[in-house]
Amino acid sequence: MSDADRRRRRLAMAAVGLGWAVYVGFVVVSVLSSLFSGKVFAATDMLLRSPAYWENATIDGELINSVSGDTVDSVIPRSIEFADRLHQGDFPEWNPYIVGGEEFAGLPNTGLMSPLSLPWWIAPPEIAPALVKVLEFAVVALGMSLFLRRLKLPAVTWPLASLAFCSSGFMIAWTNWPQTRVAALIPLAFWAADYAVTRRKWFAFWPLALAFAAMWLGGFPALVFHTAYLTCAYGVVRAVAQTRWRESGAIWQFCGDALRYAAGMISAGALAAVALLPFYLNSKDVLDFSVRNYRGSSLNPEAFGTAILPYAVGTAGMKNFTGPFNPVEALSYLGVVVVLCALLALVFHRRLLVSRAPMWFFVIAATLCGIAMYWGGPVLDAIQQLPTMSTSLIGRLRAVFGFCVAVLAAYGVTTLMSARIPALAQSETTSSRNAATRTVLRDLAGWALAAFFAVLVVQAASVAQEGSKLPEWSARWVKYSAVFAVVALVMVALIPLVSQRWFKNLVVVGLITVMAVPSLLIVRAWWPHSKPESYYAPAEAFTYLQENLGDDRFVALGGALPTGASTVYKTRDVLGHAFMTGRWKDMLQQVYPDVLVTPTYPSIPSGLLEEVIDSPILDRLAVRYVAVGSAESVPGRLEQLSTGDSPIDLRADGVIRSGQFTGPVRGIQVTALAASLPAGTEIPLHARVVGHDGTVLTEAQFLLRRIDKETFIPLDGDEFSEDQPWHLELEAEEQPGIVTLGADDQGNLAISALRPLPDGMNVAQTGNVTLIERTSALDRVRWANDVVVEEDAAARMELLGSGLAPDMVVLERNPANAATPGSTATIEVLPSNDLDQNTIRVNSTGAGWVVVADSLDRSGWTATIDGQQTELFRADHVGGAVYVPDAGEHTITLEYKTPGLRVGATVSAITLVAVLALALVDWRARRRITAESAQCDQQQNSDLQVT
Repeated sequence: MSDADRRRRRLAMAAVGLGWAVYVGFVVVSVLSSLFSGKVFAATDMLLRSPAYWENATIDGELINSVSGDTVDSVIPRSIEFADRLHQGDFPEWNPYIVGGEEFAGLPNTGLMSPLSLPWWIAPPEIAPALVKVLEFAVVALGMSLFLRRLKLPAVTWPLASLAFCSSGFMIAWTNWPQTRVAALIPLAFWAADYAVTRRKWFAFWPLALAFAAMWLGGFPALVFHTAYLTCAYGVVRAVAQTRWRESGAIWQFCGDALRYAAGMISAGALAAVALLPFYLNSKDVLDFSVRNYRGSSLNPEAFGTAILPYAVGTAGMKNFTGPFNPVEALSYLGVVVVLCALLALVFHRRLLVSRAPMWFFVIAATLCGIAMYWGGPVLDAIQQLPTMSTSLIGRLRAVFGFCVAVLAAYGVTTLMSARIPALAQSETTSSRNAATRTVLRDLAGWALAAFFAVLVVQAASVAQEGSKLPEWSARWVKYSAVFAVVALVMVALIPLVSQRWFKNLVVVGLITVMAVPSLLIVRAWWPHSKPESYYAPAEAFTYLQENLGDDRFVALGGALPTGASTVYKTRDVLGHAFMTGRWKDMLQQVYPDVLVTPTYPSIPSGLLEEVIDSPILDRLAVRYVAVGSAESVPGRLEQLSTGDSPIDLRADGVIRSGQFTGPVRGIQVTALAASLPAGTEIPLHARVVGHDGTVLTEAQFLLRRIDKETFIPLDGDEFSEDQPWHLELEAEEQPGIVTLGADDQGNLAISALRPLPDGMNVAQTGNVTLIERTSALDRVRWANDVVVEEDAAARMELLGSGLAPDMVVLERNPANAATPGSTATIEVLPSNDLDQNTIRVNSTGAGWVVVADSLDRSGWTATIDGQQTELFRADHVGGAVYVPDAGEHTITLEYKTPGLRVGATVSAITLVAVLALALVDWRARRRITAESAQCDQQQNSDLQVT
């Protein structure tokens, strides 16, 4: 090789490095910039909508992303709790803080077993989400490079395809869910499938086992099945293409390819047994597949229009959203540059100097996936006949669809980099008209398909734009797309006109840059960089619960406390975003029939406080506190203390006072004669109840964001004596608008008092969130000396809802032993960092039952008393009860062990050793081949020198 050739080679490689630099720059700007600016790569700004966080920060303008609620009420809280307990030396198998308890790290649901979740294991939780995303980018780059290298595509196309996939709709919309951690492994899965089939060595399936095992551990089975079906079909295509069918033994070679693929998939299942076996066993307790039937359900063509017009169906902030699905399920962005490059593969496919069979596979795969997702019909029906394909929304095929298009984009660029159209084979260089006709037909077919797909994309985008509720945004993006398309076309035209490889590579780098710019605009609109104050910072209401709730529970109405955050603050919420047993759902529906927003998301809206607060079911579930927003009135008797329509202004740094009154209060109501607050503003209000000697008896500070004609101010004054004198003082720290309240003839603030009722309620904490204590709530762990047996579930629920005596427990079958009537006990739940166990010390005056109001109606729980195994009875429909046979002190231990986890871990460990042994065998075989090849080359050089 001459010096000039070496220089050109170095220039070409430098251009490839520049392409990867653009890729890295994209990662830095879109993800890592959140860390550099001291923010959090998560949509926790959503939490600031909850009154609990108003004291910490406010939302600046509109929420960037309001459709990623699952990430902040489910995925991230669990991940924080997992990391915290892991760092304490505890592998957490049970999470006690939501819906009565749930299976935790022993299942793959939150994706924490995935290798891509490593940052959650070792990094601070504030930076872990960003590091996970960076790791996704790295894994995509590795997998795409390995795969395209096996397809013999130029190295400069590797960063192009990697960026095209990472900036596709699925990878953008599902960020911070486990779904993208699974999707990031798709390129590695295809590389592994190609390696297993084309290597043609009995041990070559080990990469397939590792890739798919990592996908299974990611916790999103639907996407694993999507990838498995496609890699299976791809493997068949590759095996057929490389098999010399006219030679003897060809069929055995093909069968060997199939067996290697099957061995890889079976090994992957065994490797992931640590997650799959517990998931299967747990699914029988908490999963209802009857509600997961999406047969015949598809996206619409307008969603396909987001391939080039990402805002045609709305934004991540749910602004003016249109369509049957939310943006997370609908966004199908590819980018005009990626679409253009993919179409080039069809137009110039004859320029390819590599095998075209893989390219046509991805054309067909992308076509079938696109038709099924956006148009449905027979193609959708056929795909949903495959096992599991109807149990998840078909639109989630966007992950493999985006991968297929990204690979086609790499093929499209490769066609332009080829120096010439390859000459026809010898059998085709004759004057045969059939050969010429076939060539022409192939060209026409490629052009026709490219034109058809181009028209389809443009038409879908046009329809989406016409129906968009954001016409200005869509029109602006049409202009952007046109500009990017023109620039890309100019670059595309340059590539075949130059002969220098380095210059071709440089132009491709330009294409990558043009692709990155609009993608960066979109991800910045989808991937919020939130204030650190929003990232589960200390909040007054949660601090109170941490100090006073103990082992009991709370319920929040109308988002007064954000769902799922209880896991971070280590307080028990009767609700939560999680898989629940049917029995826990029964109990919640007895409290509020429409509680289930989705099968995994219970919620009770505001305005229903008086309807649910005295529920006997909440008593049985140990719900000690109810949380509502400060604007919501609490139960009580409203008494008008003074009247008047004289005006008195609420001004900044000024204090207005009421007259002197007596008696207990749960709150005060004032009348607004006039109020004008600018949109998005608030009044920091300080309300004080002051005694006759100037002592502050109780006070509340909160942000007043809305002023009604009758405005309620909750106060903790239940315990005032009937003759306790007091007056009310209101002080506004800031005054963004005009607020005029009613006053009496003496100029004192006119008020009405909400008097307590003998209802067992107590206003315990006020502020932006009002916490009401329910004194009727039973302890989560309690003593029962009386038993009612009811086998029928409906009758049992009616019985529990009727209000039973506190010392009574409802069992489902007659116990062999009886409780001592009137027996009592002192019960202590011993503190422990191991939340997979409940250790209970009981000292009783006779026989009876220790009842635990957790969601124990599932496999995995065992009970012992004084070290001896004992039966855990189903109690109160959802909980458990342990029989204490006699008086005295006893120690009861309830322990949860994930069913199948230990067996699965053993199978996974044995399989891992076997797979690594195969990898070692493969490495040694390749090393031997490399050594023999080098020796052969050395011998040839020696022979030439002798000659």
